[in-house]
Parts: sequence; C-alpha cells; structure tokens
Amino acid sequence: SSPVPVVEPWTGRLGMAVRFRPLGAALVVLLASVAHGFNVPLSLGTGRTSGSGLAHRASHARGRSAALGMGRFGAASSPLLVKMTATEQPDVEEKLEEAGSSGHRIGTAARFLGSRRLHAAGKVMVKGGDKGRVKEAAKILMTKTPKDPKRVLGSKRLRAARDILFSGVNGQEDKKMFGSRRLASARKVLVGGVTTPMVEVVSEPVVVSKPPEAAASKEEVAHAPSSVAVEEKGFDFGAVREGPLQFAGTVATEAQVKRVEEIRGQIAEIAPEERAKMTDWVDTLLDEDIFRYVIQFKNSAFQRIKETAVFRAEEGIDDILETDADKFERYFEAGQEEIVYLAPDKRDRPILLYRSAYHWPGVQDPKEYTRYILYQTEKTRQRYGLGITRQSCVIVERIGSGHKNQDPALLKVLLPTVLNHYPMYIGDVYIAPISTVFFLVWKLIQLILDDATKKRFHLLKGDYTSQLLEVIESDSLPSTLGGTLDVGDFCAKQRALDKVDANLAKLEDQMLEIETDGDAGALSFGGKTATPDQLVSVAELQVSIASLTDEDRRELGPWLGTLENVDLFRFLTVNGFSTERAWKALKETAKWRHDEGIDGLLDEDLSGVFEEGKQEVFFLPKDRLGRPICVYRSALHEPGKIDVKTFTRFVVQQVERARGEYGLGLTSQASFIVDRVGSGRQNQDVALLRELVPTLQKHYPQTIDKIYVAPVNTVFFIIWTVCKLLFDQDTQERVVLIKEPIGPELLDVTPPEVLPKNLGGERLVPFAGVE
Repeated sequence: SSPVPVVEPWTGRLGMAVRFRPLGAALVVLLASVAHGFNVPLSLGTGRTSGSGLAHRASHARGRSAALGMGRFGAASSPLLVKMTATEQPDVEEKLEEAGSSGHRIGTAARFLGSRRLHAAGKVMVKGGDKGRVKEAAKILMTKTPKDPKRVLGSKRLRAARDILFSGVNGQEDKKMFGSRRLASARKVLVGGVTTPMVEVVSEPVVVSKPPEAAASKEEVAHAPSSVAVEEKGFDFGAVREGPLQFAGTVATEAQVKRVEEIRGQIAEIAPEERAKMTDWVDTLLDEDIFRYVIQFKNSAFQRIKETAVFRAEEGIDDILETDADKFERYFEAGQEEIVYLAPDKRDRPILLYRSAYHWPGVQDPKEYTRYILYQTEKTRQRYGLGITRQSCVIVERIGSGHKNQDPALLKVLLPTVLNHYPMYIGDVYIAPISTVFFLVWKLIQLILDDATKKRFHLLKGDYTSQLLEVIESDSLPSTLGGTLDVGDFCAKQRALDKVDANLAKLEDQMLEIETDGDAGALSFGGKTATPDQLVSVAELQVSIASLTDEDRRELGPWLGTLENVDLFRFLTVNGFSTERAWKALKETAKWRHDEGIDGLLDEDLSGVFEEGKQEVFFLPKDRLGRPICVYRSALHEPGKIDVKTFTRFVVQQVERARGEYGLGLTSQASFIVDRVGSGRQNQDVALLRELVPTLQKHYPQTIDKIYVAPVNTVFFIIWTVCKLLFDQDTQERVVLIKEPIGPELLDVTPPEVLPKNLGGERLVPFAGVE
C-alpha cells in the first residue's frame, strides 16, 4: 500500500485562512503551500521519452540510467559527442577522457553543433584526406561556437539539425559513422536547443570558415585556440562537479554537504527487503537532488527520499514518459491548454504558464490531472534539468479567472504528492493581474509565511506588463499579458515539434537496431525494409516538416504534421528514395487534402451516394495475410450515373476510415478484390478510372498489396490491355487475374467467414446486394 504522504504541521494553520472568500480554499492552499516548498511543476516541455534511443543506452553504459525521471537530461548524453567525433580517432577519445578526469564536463545538451561549426566541419569532410579529415572535423565540432538562441522553435536549431543529418559527408564509411549518432544529434538539437560543451581539447589551430549568412563578430576568432575550455551550461551524469555543491543559487554549507554524504551512505545501506519496494531512481540521485531534500526537509530528508522511491515504484513514475505519452500529449483540447511550458526567461529559467481561467473543476479527475502534472514535470526535468541546476519561473495568468475556476478537490490530491516528492522546483511566482480582494487575502496569508518565501511571490497590478518584461522577453510573454507571444500558435507548433521529436527518436532506435542486430526491428512496410541511408532520408523529411513556416502551414494544412515515419517511407519508396521528389509529392498531397477538405472527410455524410443495397465499394475485415479487404462490385456500376468526382470522394472516405480501423498505410496494405460476378462491358467506366486511379496512386502510395480480379474472360483481357497503361509497373505486377472457378483461389488467402458469398465465401453483405 502507498505510504501516507507526510505534510508539515504548518498546513493545519490553513484552517482559519480557507474560510476567506471569494478566492476560497484553492488559492489559499496554493499560495501557502508554495511558501513551504510546495513547488507545483506545471509544464508542457518537449523531450525524448527516456527509455529509448542511443542516449538512453549510453547512459546505461556509464552506470546511471537517464530513464529514471530524476536523472540527467535523458534526451542527450556526452558519450554521444565522444562517439560521434571519435569513432575512428582513438587519440581524440583519449583527450576527452583526460578532460573528463580533470574535472571538466561535456554538457548533456551540448551546444557542440552550431550551424557555423557544422559548416566548417562539413567542408573538411568533403575535401578529404582520408585519414585526417575525421579528426580535423572532430576538433572543429568541439570548439566553442557562438551561442544559438534558446527559443524552442528557432530557425538556427532547425538549420543545425538539417546540417547534422545532411551536411557534406561522402562515402559509405562516413555515413555509417554518422548513422544513429547523427539522428540522435539532430533530434537533440530540434528539441533541446544547441548548447555549449564543457571539454578541453588540445589541438593545432584550425581555420573555421563562416558561411556568408553568418559573418563573424569582433569577438570571434578565425583560429581555435590550442586549449579550449568552454563554460558548461548543462549538468552531466558521472561528471566531476566543479566548485561547491549548490542548487538554484543556494550554496550548501559545510553541514549540509556532510548531510548529503551521510544520506548517500544511508541509501547504499537500505535493507534488501525495503529496497525491493523502491525503484532504481533512488540509486540515480545526484548530490543536487539530495541537497534539495535537505533544504526542504532537513533532518527528515532521508525518510522523504525513501518515501518518494516507494511512491515512484507504486505509481510507475520512472516509466511515465513511455506509458502515458499517448494519453497526456493531447490531454487538453487545442487552444484550451491550461498549462504551457514557454522559453526560458532572462535568467535562463524555464517559464511555466498557468492559465487559471481555462480550468474548470470536475472536468478532469483529480488523480489523473495530478499524474498529468507529474508527467510534464518529468519531461521538463529531462529537457532543462529542472530540479538539478535550476528552478522554474511561474506565471499565474488570472485574466478572466474567478471563484468558478478554483478547485480544492484537485489541490487536496496534488498538494501532498508534489510537496513530498518534488521539493524546491519553483523559484519566483508572478501573479497577474490581481484585484483588491486578492490583495487583501494575500495580506492575511503573509502572516504565516517567512520572509524568504514572501520575496518569491510577486503580485502584479497596474502596469504589470512592464514589471513582467523586466524578467521575461517580449516574445516569450503571452499577448494577453502585454507581450507578443500567441500562446495558441505556440502550442500548435510545440505539438508539431513533439511529433517530429517522437518520430526521430524511433528512427534513432531503428538505426541502432540495424547497426547492432541487423534488420531486426527496422522500419519496414509492404515487404520492404529501410536501409540506414533510407532511414536518414526519412529523418530529412521529418526535419523538413518541422521547418515549415506559418505561411506553409496555412497553405498546406495540418496533414504533414500528423505523418508517421512509415508514411514518409511509403512516399520515398514510390519516388525512388529521392528526398526531393518525395518532399514535392508530400506537399502536393498536403495541398490536395487541404483544398479538397480531406482532413474532415470522415465527418462528411456520403451515405446517399449509392442507392440502398447497391453500395459498390466497401471494406471487409482482414484476410489470412493480415490485409484489410476492399471490394468493388462492378456489376452494380452504371457509368455516368454518379459523378466521377463524387464517386472518388466516397472511395477516399472509405480509405481514410480503413486507416483508422485497420491501420491501412500504417501497419498493413489492402487486398483489393474487383468483383466481376454478373459484370459486363456495360459496367466498364474508363472516365472513372481516369479520375480514381491517379488519385489513389498519387495520394495513397503503397496502400494496395494485391488486386484480385475475378472472374475474368477474353473481353476483360482486351480491356485490361488498354487500362493497364494507366498504372505504373509496380501496380501492374500486383494485379492477379482469376478465372472460373474463383472460390478456391480467393479462399486460399481469405477466410470463408470474411469472403462474400457470391465470391465463394459465406459472408452476406446486404448493403451491397450480397444476400
């Protein structure tokens, strides 16, 4: 059973305060609890799920798993940099090891791949010498580069990711070197930004050329120094800490350092039977983590750590980024997000925006909502090191908020969970705008707060915009508070980036599987398995999707942002694995879908296209090979009776529905049966074929496996000789012509309970006249 959460005795003093209205218990509990370390980590950050990818495996190799929510940035790790730049250069790796042993760190979200440095490294890789170019490029990559913006969707990050994936590396040997590491680096840049590493590299001067669009500043030099020591921003697993132990500007006293060491020893001596109830999280705690517990809980810190370890085991928190991703990535409706994670403020603190007016008590279950907050907290920690090197900056936007938005039931569940298991996560809290009533309630709450806590709360009234702009950039401040940020647009872009991030993560894993285990687990569809080069091509298309401008998205619609890797692989397959041709085809399909309203087609009522009992096209359950079956009853077709565009639209709706019901185009191809029982020349419709076939070929490539035409006669062979010219060679080879009797051959691949009765099976299809 779960341990009873321990709440400090001071919470009993809230009994008097909660009676004050109209703000009510919710506000009082929130404010007072933050005063004593109740730091609600509300965020909507991005980042890899911790249990996948090269970085995850690399962290295991060092003995500390990034998969355990409280670990270092799980989406990236320093071995990635070491392996990427030193694969064929042992002496470079030795230099890095020496640097690490001397106390230097290679930052986990390292800014080692700025676009300028990549440009220079790419030129080195292209021009050759075979033996020296990798080593020289490695030196360039690990030299200081100008700091890229910290914005979530900066164009520099997208350019850097594209450079990482597709800069000038020639030859199979180079591509193999950059394989999964290149994917990991591109994904890391897309999601976590480009930061500066902490590593000392001894090298000869290297000329770093600048691309035309980025001229060097006066401070930049053309030669890298022979010994480069770059200031570190991140915090890496297993690295030797430089300077005193500290957290968010609070330096540990000698007594606190001793207490952290004592707790470390106590953790190692936990009895096996007690340890069995905990997760491995307890073994991955950093000194900074333990220090947070010491600051918050003082002498009871060790007990609280053990309770958190048990809590994480019972609630599955270590794996929450994997198990709950599908549920929580779309937890709020688009445009109604209550909790949004924005770019860092001027002090480099992640901004957590809480829009209280969007919260309606009772809509979400308090336990599920609390779990959602924990999910976002773990995600934020991975991306920014929240709780390791920094706290967050919280903005409580109260515009439009009132008594109706307060939720004591939620806080009753959330309060003990966060108070005991996520201490010291929030720094300053800015509340704006405030009313006179709110201010009076705050005056009363201050009576139970210490001076340090009072200083963390900033109640803003009057010209609150100017006060917020003192700590937050205008483009990171919501427009509702006087900034220039459109939060709805930001969230839409963030979701698109999350999608690309997840797909790149899958590609990284698949690339690693190919490099270590052959083709097992690799990306495949329709009997074709992607090669490493083809995986990189898929990644290039993902980066292109992430790079779409606002104007592009308005013109092309949302479809591109919904695509999975396998969709891109299908388009690459039919375009000769040319990324340029595939990207052109994808944009044409996106434009067609946007113009024709295909994304909303499933909500369109087309039931009246065919007469009752005469539906010509329909899907049936899967055959013996796992393929959904699409049947076309040609005997029911009368050329010219139904407009060819309307007919095509109906078929497209059926295909779209099959994607959701049977995974068509995702996990399966269709078996297409042309039912010619009772059909003749009077049912042939070349005009329909001219409209329908190109539409399916162009916009739904590789979705049909085999086309069974049954039964066929001499007349049909003549017609087929003409019609097949409309099909490409691959499609022609998929056509299977079946003569009488048709039942045995179709039953070889289709169970009798699925195959329609008129084709030799047992299934009745009344809406299509099969009875």
